[in-house]
Amino acid sequence: MMATARWRQIRMTSLEAATVGKSCDRQKNETTDAAEFTGDAYKAEIHSSRILDLYGRGEARLQRQWDSAFDRLLPLQKLRSANDAEHDPSC
Repeated sequence: MMATARWRQIRMTSLEAATVGKSCDRQKNETTDAAEFTGDAYKAEIHSSRILDLYGRGEARLQRQWDSAFDRLLPLQKLRSANDAEHDPSC
């Protein structure tokens, strides 16, 4: 579950980067500053569609899934560690 959520987070970031990259390609602006150019691309995407908003909500959902899986993993690791210590003949 954690690996799937993490992979999806990475994929979502790639999709967002591709969307902004396409917006950069469409701009005919002569701005040479990369930060300003990227900012203009974000603004263009925000004003023309809701896709960045949807990406943000998707990322938040995936982060919650990862956090939930992690919270379930910690008690399982403690339980396994306790069981290993109980069955360890060297103790």
